[in-house]
Amino acid sequence: MVDLTAAFDLLRKEILFDVFIKKGISHDLIWVIYNYLTDRQGYVQFGENRSIVEDIKVGCIQGSILGSVLYNIYTSGIEDVVYPCKFVIYADNSYIIVSGKSSEELSRLLELTICNHFRYLESIGMICNLSKTELVFGVDKLKIKIGDSWIRSSEYMKVLGVLLDNKLSWEHVEKVLDQTAGHSSFCWDTWENT
Repeated sequence: MVDLTAAFDLLRKEILFDVFIKKGISHDLIWVIYNYLTDRQGYVQFGENRSIVEDIKVGCIQGSILGSVLYNIYTSGIEDVVYPCKFVIYADNSYIIVSGKSSEELSRLLELTICNHFRYLESIGMICNLSKTELVFGVDKLKIKIGDSWIRSSEYMKVLGVLLDNKLSWEHVEKVLDQTAGHSSFCWDTWENT
């Protein structure tokens, strides 16, 4: 899992519009989104105290209807740098999926892919957070080197609220089901039929 710092806040309009043009998005739609992202201001308020109003020159509104869509379009070039690995991106969460015949092959593939991933994201103004980048593997004690830092595989990783373990055993799901068994609000018939 690759972690980014303040990803939505760092989106650059100029880069986004270049992506739109390369993808053949109509100029009318680009103009609408330009207006949506331009002439925004913000301030911080705590109780009765309020900061000065500042112009917001970068970023898109996280939590807005367009925020994740614009961010996904903005980072869509990542597809060209993670080949041959598979990946899943949900807004600012990136998950790289690799397989290999040995720990050495996995390490080499991951190091190359994550370095390319970081390099691309940094080229479009994103800040990669190496200290929060995580590995989970079926291979025990795998580690990779990114720059001067080592990332070691851990036993568990939380992915969008789901806890994955390194064996993909789904034990956490069984624990949740055991905990909900005594609650009348949980409908077993509905769950079993889905």
